[in-house]
Amino acid sequence: MVAVNKKTFFGRRTPAQIVQLDRIEEVPGDLSVLVRKIEQGGSSDGLIIQGEILPSDAFPTVGKFKHHGGLISLPPFSSVAQARATDVVPVEQRVEKFSRISAWRQQYFRGYAFRSAHPGDQIPRVITLVSCVKGAKLFTYGVLQPLAGLEVIAALDDAAMVEEEGAVVKVMVPSRNAHRGRYTVQLNSVPVVDSSHKQVVASSLSVDHDCEEKKNHIRFVYAHSGRLSKELFLCPHTIAAYYATMAFYAHPAKRSVREQTLSVFDHENHVPLQMNPFVIPTQFAVSFYEFLDHNCVIEHEQPGGSHVYRHLNDGEKEAILWTLVKRHPPTFTDMLRKGKRRIDDAVGFAHQNITQYRWGAP
Repeated sequence: MVAVNKKTFFGRRTPAQIVQLDRIEEVPGDLSVLVRKIEQGGSSDGLIIQGEILPSDAFPTVGKFKHHGGLISLPPFSSVAQARATDVVPVEQRVEKFSRISAWRQQYFRGYAFRSAHPGDQIPRVITLVSCVKGAKLFTYGVLQPLAGLEVIAALDDAAMVEEEGAVVKVMVPSRNAHRGRYTVQLNSVPVVDSSHKQVVASSLSVDHDCEEKKNHIRFVYAHSGRLSKELFLCPHTIAAYYATMAFYAHPAKRSVREQTLSVFDHENHVPLQMNPFVIPTQFAVSFYEFLDHNCVIEHEQPGGSHVYRHLNDGEKEAILWTLVKRHPPTFTDMLRKGKRRIDDAVGFAHQNITQYRWGAP
């Protein structure tokens, strides 16, 4: 395993470098056209996107889209009893839901969401595809760079009520910023006991963590909409922390010296992976996303006739990724190919293999 450099691993081509690639094509901001062009793109291809990706009449700012774009809600549980009675795991819920969206007229999705089985907690947990890719990349960096400091620092999982309320796991997660230190992410309601309570526990996942992206996710709904304004946004740091938690429980033999005494579970435990709420990107999805970062720019014409170029923002990338899912539903649900119930086989896909993906410029 070769250690990686943070600046290089998380860096991307500048807009000036992108427009100087060998083969440049100007394309409209139409989502379907963009997805087809990106799928066909090679490492030396660059796309200059002319026109808006998100319609400005509906979403005048990217913030408006992030807070009010279409949200794909996973089927909620009507009660704790229903959640305890089901044997459907979260990835199966996602597969079923994602396979339907190709027939929907809605085009602009900002993410997907799930809610707690507890009737008193109906705050939606919102997850974006962009965050899932960023979180997977951050986890990969933490694995490939031993000095990054990605590690579980506390696992409160030995109390009798852990079966019903879940464990509390604290994880140190590196920053993607070269000048920022590590974050402490506390995951609450982490399912670690294989019992009928695990669906209830998993649906109630929450997090104590404050990065700028999470703090800035402030939303108000329209009056009389009948919906809650408050959302729990699960950021890339949270997702990387959950990945680290899955690895911590699934691979006890790989724990660091400091991690070895933290948990009462000293055997392979796949419950956190089985109940994982975050989509796991395939290599195809990662390569597609990296093309967006390294080979695509948005063109803006200035009043004097000159042109300026910028990277795509996260809202634009999110809308494009959901269009990709419309075309290829398994893009973020490929774990089922390992076998619907063979969670033990999927552990390698979730931890070991994802760190072997090709990250960076195509």
